[in-house]
Amino acid sequence: MKNLNEYSKNDLLRLAGSEEQLYSVKRYMIEDGKGKGSSIYQVTTGGKLQYDVAVDNAMDLTNLSYNGVNISYISKNGSVISPYAYENSGNIFGQTFNGGMLYTCGLRNTGSAVVENGKFFATHGRIHSVPSENCSAICEDGKITLKGYIRETELFGHSLELKRTITSEVGSSKIIIDDVLTNKTPEDEEYMIIYHMNFGFPFLSPDLKMWLPENIETVPASEHAAEYSGRETEFTMPIDGEEETLFFHTSKDKGEKKLACVRLENPELGIGATVKYSVDTLPIMAQWRCMRSGEYVLGIEPTNSYVMSRTKERENGTIGMLPAFESVNMHVELEFYDL
Repeated sequence: MKNLNEYSKNDLLRLAGSEEQLYSVKRYMIEDGKGKGSSIYQVTTGGKLQYDVAVDNAMDLTNLSYNGVNISYISKNGSVISPYAYENSGNIFGQTFNGGMLYTCGLRNTGSAVVENGKFFATHGRIHSVPSENCSAICEDGKITLKGYIRETELFGHSLELKRTITSEVGSSKIIIDDVLTNKTPEDEEYMIIYHMNFGFPFLSPDLKMWLPENIETVPASEHAAEYSGRETEFTMPIDGEEETLFFHTSKDKGEKKLACVRLENPELGIGATVKYSVDTLPIMAQWRCMRSGEYVLGIEPTNSYVMSRTKERENGTIGMLPAFESVNMHVELEFYDL
C-alpha cells in the first residue's frame, strides 16, 4: 500500500470523506487531575505516528506512540502537569516532572537547583512550565505545523523568547522541531537549554540496541556512572533501588553546521528510532540511563551545557551567552521506522 504522501490531495479527497479520516490535529482540554485546564494538541500523521503537544507546557511533547506501541516515558506525576502547579522553590522538579517524549529544560538553569544573589533557580529551570502564546495548528500542503511562542521574563531582568515550530509531513513518522531563541533585552544574557527526550517501556527494554553519534568524546558524570563506562548502551530489566547514571557525549564537530544522530532499535517490537540534532548549537548529548524500578527511562538529551547548575557552568566556562537582541537556532528531529 502506498504511503499517504504519495497520493495527491484530490486523490485523497476521492478516497476519504474528510482528511480527518486519515490525518488530523485536534485540540482538547484536560478537565481534571494535575493537568486540569491544560490545552493539548493531538497530532495523527497518518503514518503510524501519534503524539500530544502540551500547549501550556512550552509546547513540549507528552504521550507518543508508533504503530500503537508506546514510546515515551511518563513519570508517576502523570503525563501533563498544569503550569499553575509550579512554584519556583524546593523540590518542585521532583513533584512536577512528567517525563514525556520531550521536556524542554532551561532557559536560565538546566542542572541542580541553585541560589544566586538571593534568587532561586530550580532544577532544570522553568521554561517547561511556561504556557505558550499566539499558538496555531495548520494542516495544509501535505504538512501539519504547530507554532507557539514561549516567553521567560522577569521585571528589571531577562527577556528570553523561544519561538517553537513543530512539523510533521502527512503520512510520515517524523517530527521536526525548529526553535529560535531570542534575547529581547539590550544586555547580553546567559542561557542554557536541554531537549530532554524520554524513552520508556515497552520500547525501552533489555532488547533495545543503541548506537551513539560518530566522532564524540564520552565522559561519565559521576564515579557511579564510570562503573558503566563501555556499557552505556546496554539496558537491563528494572532493578529496585538502582542508582541512575549520566553520561556526556560531546561532539568533536562542535561549531559545524551538521546533524549528529543517535539510533535506537528494538528488534522484538520491530521498531527503530533516530534522534538528530544540530551540533553547532547543541554540541553535547547527555544520556540519562535510569534502570530503577518505577523510574525506568532512557533520556537522550541534546544540550548546550553539561547539566550543572548555572553557577558551576559559568565557573566551567560552558554556559551559553546570547548577545543583546540576537537569536540562536536549534534543530531537532525525531523519526520512527519499521525494522
